[in-house]
Amino acid sequence: YDEVIAGYTESLGASHTRTLTAKNNLANLLDDLGEREEARRLYDEVIAGYTESLGASHTRTLTAKNNLANLLDDLGEREEARRLYDEVIAGYTESLGASHTSTLNAKMGLAISFVAGGNPEQAKRVLSTGPGARQLFTELIQRYTLQLGDDHEVVVDARHAFALAFTD
Repeated sequence: YDEVIAGYTESLGASHTRTLTAKNNLANLLDDLGEREEARRLYDEVIAGYTESLGASHTRTLTAKNNLANLLDDLGEREEARRLYDEVIAGYTESLGASHTSTLNAKMGLAISFVAGGNPEQAKRVLSTGPGARQLFTELIQRYTLQLGDDHEVVVDARHAFALAFTD
């Protein structure tokens, strides 16, 4: 990634979307490897670059913010993560619609954050809003399971948040 980023920066510029996408991909990898501070720094750069070149409500900007929210939540910085999730959900809802997978993923991230922070009632509020919410989130969890497997942490967390939201 470093060579790709250097090449794109030299030929296209630091704020070009290809350069920023490569940085976002590197940040994802670093986050997966547990190098969270470096990932956070890169996400911040990517968000600033996308905001400047594409706008705050562009889906690439929102995706980078969602990635940062996930990282912050993992670090226990739940208030900042929730603020970002709220921005992302609002942006995706406006540009893609309430039932789009990206919107649902962001809502699930916010709900998982509330469950992890000991606030299941807020998780229920987030997930049970909107027509057909139960079916939409059932399908989302099915996609998570197919992609990640039954025992993956994201799948387990999503099922937990879903159960809290849709069980009386």
